[in-house]
Amino acid sequence: MPAPSLVSQTTYAELLERTANAAFQETFAEDGAFTSKTVNQRKYWYFQTGTGSERSKP
Repeated sequence: MPAPSLVSQTTYAELLERTANAAFQETFAEDGAFTSKTVNQRKYWYFQTGTGSERSKP
């Protein structure tokens, strides 16, 4: 079977990138931020939204 054409490969890569971006935007709010916390010498990442009492962790 011959390899797909460069146009097909590029189109497929673009489709994958767009779907990944859409999934990310759907999952994480625009007004949030990623923050790290170290526990027992291991770094954990959280996504936080809001401020103060409104702040939430997944």
